[in-house]
Amino acid sequence: QVKTFPPEDFPTGAIHWGSVTIPKLELTALVLAIVIMAVLAVWLRATPSGRATRTVSWSASTAELLGVRSRGIFALAVFISGALAAVAGISIAAETTTLSYSSGDALLVIAFAVIVLGGMGSVGGAVLGGLILGLAQDYTTAYVSDTFSQAVGYLVILVILMLRPSGLFGLPEEQRV
Repeated sequence: QVKTFPPEDFPTGAIHWGSVTIPKLELTALVLAIVIMAVLAVWLRATPSGRATRTVSWSASTAELLGVRSRGIFALAVFISGALAAVAGISIAAETTTLSYSSGDALLVIAFAVIVLGGMGSVGGAVLGGLILGLAQDYTTAYVSDTFSQAVGYLVILVILMLRPSGLFGLPEEQRV
């Protein structure tokens, strides 16, 4: 069931800068995303719980040997993931003014392409991957067709997996036998 989302609590109007018009809602979402990404990057690098999260993501058994409670870190990671998903869902619902259980289905391929493009575990890679994919989709919409815009996500996944399977910023993993 699709429900309407109340847009009156969110910024309306646009900012005009020369010939460029930027809706305030999109600008707010962009600033919010940048702040969240910066806080997440600092947290992962500079706090004990962030370093423990990175350690557990690399190897839970090694983290356990180092004294990290991986069950607690897994719970923390699930909580942070849920909170980030909630912020993203509210941002999407505010822009589309509709809310449904399947509102984000079309974005799953795009999100996966951004992760593959940026590299697993790289916050900066996710930001750059999102910018690259967003520009590629916008240029496809502007110069080719809107119907091919979603296909760009699949094409990016295919090309990156063929050329650089670890992504732009991901480190190649060693596999020992």
